[in-house]
Amino acid sequence: MIHRQHNIIWSQLSLDQLWASFIADGYHIPPYTLRAVIKSKGIDRSILISDLSHLSGLPDGEYESNEMTVILKDGGLWVKEKGTNLLSGSAKTLEQDVEYLAVHAGFSIENSLLMASINPARYFGVETEMGIYTGRKGPLAVFSWARNRLTVKEILL
Repeated sequence: MIHRQHNIIWSQLSLDQLWASFIADGYHIPPYTLRAVIKSKGIDRSILISDLSHLSGLPDGEYESNEMTVILKDGGLWVKEKGTNLLSGSAKTLEQDVEYLAVHAGFSIENSLLMASINPARYFGVETEMGIYTGRKGPLAVFSWARNRLTVKEILL
């Protein structure tokens, strides 16, 4: 347990020079909390990440992972232990996290993609290697956004 007011979360959110990363899979952070903390930190200092596990893409069920049994259900991984509700991780892709942020937390698809692509590049100082310019070599991802679904259409190398 952490103190409700005096804790590392609030102190780090209050520091403008720090960046923050968020998992927007519907399990780690509720959508209203995502919206509040991203608005507090600012879109320009927020990075969307995923803790995608090796179980991604498998059907729902029970699996052995890291010497424990986990239950994969609807993209969430839960520790199988009677009487607990412990999150073990996620099997959702970053693409699915972008969708979730746009659909459930109320951010535009443009800002959601920015937090998943340009912002990490800015954080690591490689943003000049991104974008579309004459003579630029790939990779370039082409997406479509329709009916609240983000679909990768093509990757150009």
